[in-house]
Formats: sequence, C-alpha cells, structure tokens
Amino acid sequence: MANEDGNKTLTRGQMERLVEHASAQVTAEAQATTEKRKEPRTVNASRFREAEFLRHDWVVTAEFGTTIEEVRDEGYFAHVAARLSPYDEITVRVDDGIWMAKLVVLECGRNWARTAMLHFYKLTTTDIARTMSMPKVNIIWKGPHLKFCVIRASDNSIIAQELGTEDAARSWITSHEAKATS
Repeated sequence: MANEDGNKTLTRGQMERLVEHASAQVTAEAQATTEKRKEPRTVNASRFREAEFLRHDWVVTAEFGTTIEEVRDEGYFAHVAARLSPYDEITVRVDDGIWMAKLVVLECGRNWARTAMLHFYKLTTTDIARTMSMPKVNIIWKGPHLKFCVIRASDNSIIAQELGTEDAARSWITSHEAKATS
C-alpha cells in the first residue's frame, strides 16, 4: 500500500513480522556471543611477564628466638616497609633454622606491611645442619649470619661465632684447648 507521497506503508501484520524477525536476529547474535565466551580464555602477552619485573623476592634472616607471630605483625617490617610493594614475596628463616616461612605482601605503607602466609615449615634437628656435642662445648649451626658457633654447654653462651665450617669450629676448639693446657 502506498501513501500520498508514493512511499510504501506497512500494515500492522507486516510490522509485527518485521519486529519478530529483528528480535530473532538479536537473540541469535546474543547466543553466538555467549557461545564465544565459553571458549577457553588465553592469556594476553602483555599480562605474561617475568617475575623480576613485577615483584621482588626478599629474604629475611630473623634473629634467634623470633616467632612467626612476631613476623606476621604489621610493624615487624617497619624499617624496610618503604622498599616493599604489594605482591612482593618474603622468605623468612630464623637464625637457628627451626622454622622457615614464605609470605606475600598484601599492602604496605611507609612503616608497616600486611602479609599473608603462603607456607610455614617447622624444621626438625634432622632437617637442619648437624650439631656436634663435646663434653664442655657444642658446635651448632646458627644460620647464615652467625654460621657455626662454639657454645659453652654449662651456660649456653656463644664463645666463638662466624666459623665457616664445622671443621673450622673443631680447629678453634682444639687450638683453645691447647692454649688452656699450656
């Protein structure tokens, strides 16, 4: 049917069929989009980076007697917090080697850091360096800073420290025993 200008006009039935067709087409496109989303995602190359560019890995040698609860306190990293960033990883090992923990920095400020514990390892004496007992002194590995130490058995005082090997500690004992007897 044509109007006065000569353009075609649609009847109500034709309009309804046109709307149904358009609606079906939109629905089909939406289903195709949904099916596309079901395909497995792949990582974009810009999101794939070497860890060294995105975070720091830190190692802390905690002093003898430090507990994991103390390390987890937000103030523990106060003096180094300015160097930390979220997602940095911190490996904490205690001087005497009885435990080790892996932490991730969640958030930090100028003088505090909130961390989450990824792993905690409680180590036994068979896991850590062997200790050698002698009647009056003991040789014990006290970590990477104090290294092998000669400890007086009577009061557990460190009488020699930072000896690189167990043999060096034995030599130290032998030389001091020789001095004491001469």
